[in-house]
Amino acid sequence: MKLRIEQIKRIPKTSASSGKPYTSLSILSNGVWYSGFGNKDNQAWAPGQEVEVDVVQNGKYWNFTMPKADSNKPINSPILQQILDAVNRIEKKLSNPDEPPAFTDDQIYSMERMA
Repeated sequence: MKLRIEQIKRIPKTSASSGKPYTSLSILSNGVWYSGFGNKDNQAWAPGQEVEVDVVQNGKYWNFTMPKADSNKPINSPILQQILDAVNRIEKKLSNPDEPPAFTDDQIYSMERMA
């Protein structure tokens, strides 16, 4: 679910059962407070941003979790897409060794310099 952040609260806490520190994160969206845990993926969230979260109602409270990684999502990075394309070509080449090379040595050198 997409939520537009109106307000955000981060509160450092300590778990009563384990004694480990954590960050309680609450976001206000459309007049409803959603609670979850702060982590590296949401540490830069700020009011005005639209974020993707999974939400569940727990009694009168709403909780959110970060969406799980989806291996079917498209890759939004050009360099990662180039790497994926290269891996796919390598796999194809390994399954058909008579096919000519996909890249020249100059093209490979150029890609190494980009990384």
